[in-house]
Amino acid sequence: MNHDLLALDLDGTLVGPGEHISAACRAAIADAHAAGLKVVPCTGRAWREAAGVLHDVPGLDLGVFSSGAVVADLRHGAVLNTAGFAAPLAGQIVETLSDLPHAVLVFQDARATGRDFLVAGDGELTHATRTWFEEKHLIIKRIAHPTLHDLRQSLRIGVVATGPAGPQAEAAVKRRFGPQINAHLLAGLAVAGGQNKQPTYLLEVFPAGTHKWRGLAWLADHLGVPHARVAAVGDEVNDLAMLRDAGLGIAMGQASAPVKAAADVETRPYADDGVAVAIAKILDGAW
Repeated sequence: MNHDLLALDLDGTLVGPGEHISAACRAAIADAHAAGLKVVPCTGRAWREAAGVLHDVPGLDLGVFSSGAVVADLRHGAVLNTAGFAAPLAGQIVETLSDLPHAVLVFQDARATGRDFLVAGDGELTHATRTWFEEKHLIIKRIAHPTLHDLRQSLRIGVVATGPAGPQAEAAVKRRFGPQINAHLLAGLAVAGGQNKQPTYLLEVFPAGTHKWRGLAWLADHLGVPHARVAAVGDEVNDLAMLRDAGLGIAMGQASAPVKAAADVETRPYADDGVAVAIAKILDGAW
């Protein structure tokens, strides 16, 4: 094989609607594990949000979560590495987003804060957000106007918004904070549907330099794997950095044009077991 470590995005790559992972992809991951190819999830989800759907997938132990802000042990959530905001910058971003009609979601290091999310501002939680929090048993605390102390250990700041509010929020934070942040807008969420059939968007804001490749590169170094022997599979804008910088970037067949342009090769779409196809090509040395 040409690669020792394989990073898999979850939503739209390994995991489909209804939290489904196909039998072919499960079998392929088991084959990779048996062959000595280490497979790790590399997802925008937090550890608690990913653990349930991955609990019976063979051979998974470590993973990159929250789009590179956290590296953790998937089995019991022990955190190995994090990258977070300075509290003053987090406060300024929350202030910028607090005028939106939707609540501001501040993902935090629960080891220090005792909660997964601080919900800030006076805006409403969408039905999709409330349902997600309940299904994943996340620990939430609502603080309309958080202090800098409340915002310590903040790893990601986001908004789930329907209609034009999502793009407007993205434009606002990029305009104000520019190179201080890494922000992207995800559309077509697994929990999408939105109110009044409007599109649902997830805005995610991280400190500059925090992205999936940051966490994946740290994990590769931790495991002693050269970056040239890391492969990564993804389909969305939050996968761009790891597809560009991994030794082999693999785009899913249904990915957008910018994602495919960032990758080295393309596999089949999710519906055609693209992850299983990619693993087979890696195992036989074709990729």
